[in-house]
Amino acid sequence: YWMLGLPAPGAPATVSDAQTVPWRVIEQEGWRVGYEAYTRSSGYSLPQRLTATRGDVRVKLVIDRWTLGAGSGPGATQ
Repeated sequence: YWMLGLPAPGAPATVSDAQTVPWRVIEQEGWRVGYEAYTRSSGYSLPQRLTATRGDVRVKLVIDRWTLGAGSGPGATQ
């Protein structure tokens, strides 16, 4: 879910929109996920660069290209 820019279901989360910080931030399960850039793909605004931190652990993801199949995307059901 975090890769799609969404909080994971079933766990409390705090979401800060770009109006309060330079980019969207999700805080959940001890992680802080910051979304530095977005791109458009198949009509969706999807993360292009994000950084997840928890304590001294940092994970940076850069997504060059999104490929979504039929029935997928941020609003899709599992």
